[in-house]
Amino acid sequence: MVNVIKLPLSAGIGLINEQTLKLDVLLAPVVIIAGLIGKKIVRHIDQKLFNRIIIVLTIISSAYLLITVN
Repeated sequence: MVNVIKLPLSAGIGLINEQTLKLDVLLAPVVIIAGLIGKKIVRHIDQKLFNRIIIVLTIISSAYLLITVN
């Protein structure tokens, strides 16, 4: 519900426009497919392994942001 309330504000400040909506439509099937795959995988992955993977990916993405942000 909160995200629905934020939509007009985001559009008003230019975060949502025709170009971003086209990209959203293009990527929507990928999000749906990834969600379905994740739903099947979650039953078979160990929680500790999952936590480690998430921590490593978070560290990598954080380092990337710190290095590439001007």
